[in-house]
Amino acid sequence: EKWDMLEQLSFIIPDEAFSQFWKVTALPHAVGQLYHGREVSLTQDKNVFMKQLDEHKENFEKDLRSWEIEIDGLKNLFDSEKAEEYNVMVIALNNKLIEAKSLPAIFNQRENIFEMRQTTKHAKDIFQLSKNFEPFYQLWTMVHDFGKNHMQWMHGPFPEIDGDKVELEFNTWTGLIPKLQRIFRIYPAPLSVLAELKRKLDDFKIVLPLITYLRFPGLRERHWTAMSTALGFSIRPTMDLSLNTLIEMNLVSRLHVIQEVH
Repeated sequence: EKWDMLEQLSFIIPDEAFSQFWKVTALPHAVGQLYHGREVSLTQDKNVFMKQLDEHKENFEKDLRSWEIEIDGLKNLFDSEKAEEYNVMVIALNNKLIEAKSLPAIFNQRENIFEMRQTTKHAKDIFQLSKNFEPFYQLWTMVHDFGKNHMQWMHGPFPEIDGDKVELEFNTWTGLIPKLQRIFRIYPAPLSVLAELKRKLDDFKIVLPLITYLRFPGLRERHWTAMSTALGFSIRPTMDLSLNTLIEMNLVSRLHVIQEVH
């Protein structure tokens, strides 16, 4: 109204003021357009992100189905000679499952941002898959580790054997076998693998005291001298001595001699 009055009075309005007037007049409309444009952009971005979330969840569900099939196939593996191959396979799958465990929480966070109903089945599914997979992971890592370590223990330098570590691993494996036997009682393939491993561990148990007594940290040179005298031949913890050599010396049957000196 004031602007109209100035025009009626033939007041000469400077160009700068005139330009500023129209800028201010147009500002609410420009702000409204900007706000609307931002709303449209945010809505579009939200739709894109929601679509990406749905795609990620669909891919996750595909992975779950794929892993389920893979885990089910482990029931048919029976060849201990392929333990190294199977060990690589279960370690790779285990890494995938570990990584996947964090995804349901991420999905829920994004669902919360978009005010979507939170999905709970993904966390339950990955938990159940991991639970079903764990016995197979324990089986094949145990078979692989025993085979690898057994070779080193039998034929590697005897002074390099860590007696405490050997006993710990042996006790862990022998303790785990009964648990896995109960789990695999209806699966012939893994049950046969366990039976074979148990036989090997039972055989190793016979020679384990040689490691227990002869890798005892408190053994000194006088003990080795006393053992050599009692046995009737020289025995020293040299790098060319192996557990297999001690077995060939028939020391398993003469453990009582070693125990007396020990």
